[in-house]
Amino acid sequence: MKLLKKAISLLLSVAMLSGGIVGLASETEHAAFKGTSPDIDENTFRNPMLLTDVADPDCVAGTDKEGNKAYYVVSTAMSYSPGAPIMRSYDLVNWENVSYVYDSLDYSSDALSLRNNQHAFGKGQWAASMRYHEGTHRYYVLFSSYTTGKTYIYSAENPEDRQWNKTVIDGAWHDPSLYVDADGQMYALFGSGEVNCLRLLPDEDGYVTVDPSFETQKLITDMGAYLGNYINNYTPDGDHFIIKGEGSHAYCVDGKMYIIMISWPKEDIWKRIMVCYQAASLQDAIENSFKGKIILDDTVGYAGGEGVAQGGIMNTTGAANSSDGDWKGIIYQDRGPAGRCPFLLDVNWETDNDGLKWPMLSTAQTMEKPIKGKPSTSIVVSDEFDNGTERNVYPARTKTEPTAKIASFSAEGVKVAARELKIEDSIVDNPYCDGNVGEGPWYWGTEPEKTGTVTVMQDENNENKYMHITGREAVEDGIFEWCNAPDNGGADKRPLNGTTYDISFKARYSSSSANAPANEIFALKFNGATLASGEVQPDTWTTITGKYTFGENEVGQYNSYKLVTENSTVDFDIDDVIVTEEQIEGEEIVDNGGMESIDGNNLPYYWGATDGGATAQADTDAYKGNYSLKIANRKNAGDAARQYIGLTPGFEYAFSAWVKCSEADTFKATLLTNYWMESTMASGDVKAGEWTRIKGIFTAPSDWQNGCFIIQSENTAADFLVDDVSIKELPGQILETPKEGENDYNGSNLNLAWQWTHVPDNTCWSLTDRDGWLRITTNKPTKNIQLARNVLTQRCYGPTSAGTIKMDVSHMKNGDYAGLTTMQTRYGNIGIKMMDNKKYFVYQYIKEDAYNGEITDDNWLKLTPQEEILGELHGDEAYVKLEYFIGNFDNKKEDGTAYFHYSENGKDWKYAGGLDRLDYDLKQFTGYKFGLFNYASEEVGGYVDYDYFHVEDDIIGDGSTIDAVASISNDVVDVSVLNNTMTTQSADIYVAAYKNGVLSKLEIEKDKSVNAKDKANVSKDMSGIDYDKIYVYLWKAGTMTPLTDKIEAKGIETYALYTFNESNTEGGVRSVIKDRSGNGHDASLKGMAKYKTDTNRESKVLYTNGSKDTYMEFPIPKGANNKALESFTVSMDMKNLTGGNYFNFCVGDGSVDGNGHHYLGFKMAEDILLSTVQNQFSEKKVTLEGKGKQNVWTHVDFVIDNGTSTIYVDGENAGSLEGYTMADIHASVGSLSFSPWLADPSAKCYYDNVAIYDKAFTDAEIKALPKVNDPEDNYDEADENFTDYKIEAKKGVDIQDGMIGLFFEDINYAADGGLYAEMIENRSFEASSRANWNTAYDGSYAWSVYPASGNGATLTMKDENGLNENNTHYAEFKASGTQKGLKNAAYDGVLVKAGEKYNVSLYAKSDSYTGGINVSVYDKDGEKAATAQVTDSVTNDWTKYTVDMTATKDARKADFVVELDNVGTVSLDMVSCIPQNSVEGIFRKDLAEKLKAINPGFLRFPGGCIIEGNGLENRYNWKDTIGDVSKRKQNWNLWADYTDDCKHYNQTYGLGFYEFFKLCEYLECKPVPVVNAGMGCQYRWAELVPVNSPEFQQYIQDALDLIEFANGDTTTTYGKIRAEMGHPDSFNLEIIGIGNEQWQTDDNKWFTRYEKFEEAIHAKYPDMKLVATAGPNVQDPAYDQAWSWIRENAKTNDKFAYVVDEHYYRDPSWFYGNINFYDDYPREIKVFAGEYASRWYNAPNSPNLNTWEAALSEASYLTMVERNADVVYMASYAPLFARLNYTQWSPDMIWFDDASSYGSPTYYVQKLFSNNMGDYTLKSSLKDYGAETGVYSVASYDTKTGDIIIKIANSNDMDQVIPIEIDNSFKLTGTATASYIAANPADFNSIENGDKVSDKKTDITEVTNKYDYTVPASSFTVLRIGTRAASIAE
Repeated sequence: MKLLKKAISLLLSVAMLSGGIVGLASETEHAAFKGTSPDIDENTFRNPMLLTDVADPDCVAGTDKEGNKAYYVVSTAMSYSPGAPIMRSYDLVNWENVSYVYDSLDYSSDALSLRNNQHAFGKGQWAASMRYHEGTHRYYVLFSSYTTGKTYIYSAENPEDRQWNKTVIDGAWHDPSLYVDADGQMYALFGSGEVNCLRLLPDEDGYVTVDPSFETQKLITDMGAYLGNYINNYTPDGDHFIIKGEGSHAYCVDGKMYIIMISWPKEDIWKRIMVCYQAASLQDAIENSFKGKIILDDTVGYAGGEGVAQGGIMNTTGAANSSDGDWKGIIYQDRGPAGRCPFLLDVNWETDNDGLKWPMLSTAQTMEKPIKGKPSTSIVVSDEFDNGTERNVYPARTKTEPTAKIASFSAEGVKVAARELKIEDSIVDNPYCDGNVGEGPWYWGTEPEKTGTVTVMQDENNENKYMHITGREAVEDGIFEWCNAPDNGGADKRPLNGTTYDISFKARYSSSSANAPANEIFALKFNGATLASGEVQPDTWTTITGKYTFGENEVGQYNSYKLVTENSTVDFDIDDVIVTEEQIEGEEIVDNGGMESIDGNNLPYYWGATDGGATAQADTDAYKGNYSLKIANRKNAGDAARQYIGLTPGFEYAFSAWVKCSEADTFKATLLTNYWMESTMASGDVKAGEWTRIKGIFTAPSDWQNGCFIIQSENTAADFLVDDVSIKELPGQILETPKEGENDYNGSNLNLAWQWTHVPDNTCWSLTDRDGWLRITTNKPTKNIQLARNVLTQRCYGPTSAGTIKMDVSHMKNGDYAGLTTMQTRYGNIGIKMMDNKKYFVYQYIKEDAYNGEITDDNWLKLTPQEEILGELHGDEAYVKLEYFIGNFDNKKEDGTAYFHYSENGKDWKYAGGLDRLDYDLKQFTGYKFGLFNYASEEVGGYVDYDYFHVEDDIIGDGSTIDAVASISNDVVDVSVLNNTMTTQSADIYVAAYKNGVLSKLEIEKDKSVNAKDKANVSKDMSGIDYDKIYVYLWKAGTMTPLTDKIEAKGIETYALYTFNESNTEGGVRSVIKDRSGNGHDASLKGMAKYKTDTNRESKVLYTNGSKDTYMEFPIPKGANNKALESFTVSMDMKNLTGGNYFNFCVGDGSVDGNGHHYLGFKMAEDILLSTVQNQFSEKKVTLEGKGKQNVWTHVDFVIDNGTSTIYVDGENAGSLEGYTMADIHASVGSLSFSPWLADPSAKCYYDNVAIYDKAFTDAEIKALPKVNDPEDNYDEADENFTDYKIEAKKGVDIQDGMIGLFFEDINYAADGGLYAEMIENRSFEASSRANWNTAYDGSYAWSVYPASGNGATLTMKDENGLNENNTHYAEFKASGTQKGLKNAAYDGVLVKAGEKYNVSLYAKSDSYTGGINVSVYDKDGEKAATAQVTDSVTNDWTKYTVDMTATKDARKADFVVELDNVGTVSLDMVSCIPQNSVEGIFRKDLAEKLKAINPGFLRFPGGCIIEGNGLENRYNWKDTIGDVSKRKQNWNLWADYTDDCKHYNQTYGLGFYEFFKLCEYLECKPVPVVNAGMGCQYRWAELVPVNSPEFQQYIQDALDLIEFANGDTTTTYGKIRAEMGHPDSFNLEIIGIGNEQWQTDDNKWFTRYEKFEEAIHAKYPDMKLVATAGPNVQDPAYDQAWSWIRENAKTNDKFAYVVDEHYYRDPSWFYGNINFYDDYPREIKVFAGEYASRWYNAPNSPNLNTWEAALSEASYLTMVERNADVVYMASYAPLFARLNYTQWSPDMIWFDDASSYGSPTYYVQKLFSNNMGDYTLKSSLKDYGAETGVYSVASYDTKTGDIIIKIANSNDMDQVIPIEIDNSFKLTGTATASYIAANPADFNSIENGDKVSDKKTDITEVTNKYDYTVPASSFTVLRIGTRAASIAE
């Protein structure tokens, strides 16, 4: 570097003597505006002649209105209005806008006017054909529209006319063309894959009719047949084409018929081509006497590979029907974001060997102008918004005005009357309760083994029969009926899973009956689940109704109904039992869905089969009624049942159908319409030979017009039956209607360059309201730009174009957004948004991966864009700029880029962001545009005035500068100058050769110009002179930049070069390092690899510190098949501080397969180790003793040459290793400081000047390589110290009280076997075993007879007359003479300590046993450590027995035994043993105390995935966890699925919600419970409860009940239960979470779920704070979607979400790399960092993952979290607990076994943070703060103690001396305390050494306002500096 500085000085001196370089212009002058003009000069132009979207062009030659020769092009408008634009040119290359064919195809069309969720993007008007007719002297334009389903023919006397005559024809002809034959007859040709022909009859007024006497003719039936000679092995049925042919353009030339069109073959050609078919006459064409030929097959060299294809040809000098003359073609090519760009082509009529003339097309990128001397013009223009004098286009004249389609719907929506349930629709057997009087009713009776007698009774009028039951002994005794699968093909009356049913029954009881209560609750149950229930008063028939949705697997093969009472055994009566499927009230869309109306051909009316050869007919095998529809003779799965229907686009419908097929398959119902659209209505699996229902809710597509639906199979071609088909519109949906005046002319005339995206609302825009301004007024609220009406557009153009607007935004309303947009499916917007009565610059954009690979209406129209608030607007005028780069006029394929800028004065521009890839998508089917918009999201009526739209050719881009790279080979220096600025740039290139430091030669390339997004090459031959060094510089804008600071030796070419003296990384974490050789072989940093400054080298170097996955990775030279070369060289400067378990250099990816790791590398210390590992069994290595260097900068070369590796140290050969190949070691990349093992904190190294050469150098060449410049200079570690940590007396942000909290989920045996002090495992005998995703009862788990040496005793599980309905199983223990005990495994055995007491209890009963029951603890030697008698006798009813047991000795992993005194049989249940020293009698003492020591602010519980469960049956239901512990319903734990070792992981709920609240009281923290939202875990089964079901309402009620349980007074239902449990006072619940890690899908409707919870909770508890979820993790696409939804709702509901729960489990490098994660978060909505942990991966039972490296990264990250305490309100690490050897997830905060526990390093970080939180942060600054230095800090102030609290995390491997400067406004006490944790990064705690990594505390004296503090290496420190007084500014 010292030599380099001298060289620069000398070079500048020489350069100045050579003429000077100071004052060189830094910017290129802007050229004059060209716009879309293709002119190169006055004689030539470049193709495409319009680098902008002019789709499907057709052209004619004619005359303008003054009679001048002119040429006209008509093109596609799609949805844009006005449409069918007409351009004019006088030279065929410069074009201008002159008219439009129409204003709107149909003003009443919802799709064309963006009404009712409909749109016409990508549709509208397609592929127009234009011809002049000599007979009528008129121009005709023909096109069709799939939006309206019609074909249109317009005519005018001149193409520039503003009003055309219009003919409308029903049906959309695909890509039609006009054809006028030699006799003047006019025809229309159309079709795709074939050509159809109709004759047209034009009249004298310009209207056209279809000739009824001319039958439709098929001119070409197989286009491929005429191309067969171009395609190998062509067959008519072969799959040879993507498109056989379409886009017809027909001409009569020399009396013959020519049809040109596009074709897209697959084979051999693989691109679109132009083909021509010719016939001698139309009659020959009708007879298919065609010849075919390819007339254009050319990409014009375009790298995208798209051929120039589709467009028209014309005779520019002669008659239109003669081949004599100068013919030209205007044909487009797809050019990505620019759209479909037209080329001008030469047409040469060539004669083939058969004498046939063909119009052969040819083109080039540069061509001579056909007509010279005409001015340049542009079809994109600037506009000052002065009102024009002539209307753009008038409504067309028509013979018959179209009838407007205006729907009239009540503004209140559709009213739905309550449905009267019909008993005949009931699916139960005998719903009438009929039978012979006095006998049992048919089908009904009593349940087996239950009591009671059911008989048929009749009322006193003998008119009605009913059922009566008497003799009931228990409330569960009732009236019973089986509901099983049918036998022998009978009718299946079982309810359908996943379906909602209406329920009704009548009940009565007599007040005179025995046991008659004052009132009674009656219920109809199904398999024990309540379908409906209600209260009945005595002596009166009461009808009880309800709705019930059956779960997806609730109805099995065997089922039953039962009618019961809830409270008494009173006799009762039942009648009219109705269970019938819920019906949607509304108009039935399907005609004859029951198939009962049959025509004379035995076909159900309105039904048929699709056009594949299958037949449709009625069949008597029906699901209902007499007939079904049979689809037979099917050839494939696509042969389907079909009916045409009408739907309202955007409306929701319910679909249902019954299907029967002989083969099992998935059947689906699908909508088909409009040429290509297909969407699924419903699907389901149909069982073989059984009637099966498929059903679903679907939304009619927004572009639905006309079409059909079909029912088909996915795989089978077997015949199938369909019956009972229904489609009903869901109620409450409203149609939008056209408003008055919206289509009336408003007197405003825009420039012809403008188009609206759809037909505008003319009441909401104006050029006359404010002279010289365009006003756009909002007209309806909308979600995003795609659905916003009145968006005004112009095309963008290439290569670059910029549009700028000035806006007056003084009349906006809240929620309005106005500015510029790109208008495509991946769009960006820049503009002003008004929020909370303030105006902000806002940038919106759609992320590149937002659509997940598939763009549909459901996502691109509804997707909420990302939004960035750029800053507040100060005033009412705003300027925004949108810039495009969409491709040069060369052969490169460009993805395109858009740049967005904003300004408050139109001069000082700020860059907002950009879209780095512009997706051209068929949903919009146009190139990108400039769009002016103003739309409302809240209140309509706001308006924005636009002063101007200015368009320019040049753009600013992203503000980056040009760059350059250089290399040398054979004395020739090659320089590549790279320009990424989007504007043409220029610079000077200097190449200087030196010999012994003296300049030998200087070559200067002055003012080298580089085009936008391009590069230029400079070569300088330096041969013929004597030199030893070459320097290359770039001079631009007064700055001299060395292109590489690697000084190249003569004649050596570099493959890659890496230096570290530039800030080309972001904080040194996972960053890209540029390859300075110019070859593009960029490297990357991994983990904690970073840059550090070397003062002696005057540059930065690379530093690695031995942390896991911390290294630099770079590509190595590749050869054929992308395989590593067997010979290459790696050169570097390095300083190795230590040895270590890693490679200084390694080649190979370290990949692991069955043979282990693979790599080749070296380790440098005093000794050198060369090693190659081809697999774990064959390592080759050699140690070169004394050849290495350590702690000194050393130059090392590593030469790999065909199986031999040689290492050179400072140019000297140190030794070699032989015997391997690159393939052996899986060579793919190279790396520095790579280790395949865990972290090695001793491994520290510095690197610089890393070069790779694609050849193996010889000893002589190695000596010629550059060496270390200053080998005597050692790296000065002291230079890394930091200075000036300033603490200001200024308040930062408030810190929430209790910000650091805990998250407790029952994972890793955290509850049972953990914090819950119960020592007995499976105490209730209700255990389940979970294996292979199946659950099985395993009640005897953990129990065995004792002693094992005895015999004769038995243990049997029973469930008759169990303890209670939730605890039905129990143990029946039969003791023998030698085995009287029952032993419990107690996880690892029980732990007792001498003198301590234990609460023992159990339930027991026996009919025969005489004797007592004892409990004992036996140690490993079989000696008693504790014993107690529980009872001396046992009753024959369940009785609870308790006893205090005192241990007489210590015993660990001991046997807990229940013992009988005598031989006999006893039933046992709920066996319990809890230490009396447990906290609150509930919580294990050591674990509870560790939580207490953290001093948490809150506790989140119970999950986590566990709240969702593996399915809803497995979810955590809080109501199962309260009340008497013996009555709590046990559940298996979903984490049991993780390992077989944990398959008996169960939840006893002994630690339930009551205990959770008690724990919060003990910890003095806020409870944060989480409730289920009707969803199973989305990572697992993802089971759902339908949002609109009664069952879902119960989930909401559960949440309300939980709040009542926590806070309700003792008169409420659940407040009373809390009081009965011993806590009459409120638990003061303030916060509740809704769901866990939920994210939105089309199926689960998560957003709707949360909204319903929020509405219900806040309706009853308006002050309750809600926790919303942002999805599974912060890097998931669902995260952004959730935040957008939450922010949108929060605009109108400030209580919508108190905090948003975010989760991240990432490795340490992520935490360091995201150290500014929350700095730029919007502040309106707060964050709950609810689950986070630093971890590389998850592994069961791996406490070694809890390293200090991980914890330190968390501490560093938490400094940022605290710094952003105004947005992050809460934070909690996860998981909390882990029991050793019972762990499914690592790492964890606290580890424990049966006897002891310890905190991980993370525990101590959490403790230090939580116990040292100030009340607010202080403004502070640390020089070189952050990732660059590895030091992270935050300062706060504690108002209670007066302490300044400074937290500092030092991730470096050396101490850091930090001078702290505290503002003098703080009066210090002179003392401080330092609490710190310092350890090696790889250290972790263990059960044997639990405080190896823990906090230590020291007192500090003599602290002054300027104080130096040494922060230990690899440490986290909390300084508390005392103050006596402080004056702190807000």
